[in-house]
Amino acid sequence: MELLGISRGELEDRAAYELNEIRRRMALYGAGRNIGKSGGRQLIVVDDGVATGYTMQAALRSARSYGPKELVLAIPVAPRDTLELLGKEVDRAVCLMVPDDFYAVGQFYESFEQTEDEEVMEIMRRFSDL
Repeated sequence: MELLGISRGELEDRAAYELNEIRRRMALYGAGRNIGKSGGRQLIVVDDGVATGYTMQAALRSARSYGPKELVLAIPVAPRDTLELLGKEVDRAVCLMVPDDFYAVGQFYESFEQTEDEEVMEIMRRFSDL
């Protein structure tokens, strides 16, 4: 914190903001509706790519707590050390590209824009029958 020039209060404010954003998205996307149904089934956790992997590690540990028969990680790109770290959290990891020169997830996309809530909801509606 000292190196970054931020106070404990600023850090706590940011952490509270991020936790509220997680809760908001979980409620909006209906995260609680189906996750409990994953016990004894295959659960696939997908991301557009991972860099350090710490957020995904937390997500995988949370997903594991629901007791899936098989926990699978599916990502298009990740650095080798991150993929090795995450591979310990899952039964199977699928990663299409593990480049030697990895600087950021966005370097592997022509367009790497944020996905807005409306687009997420539309995709979820489109695939809800699967």
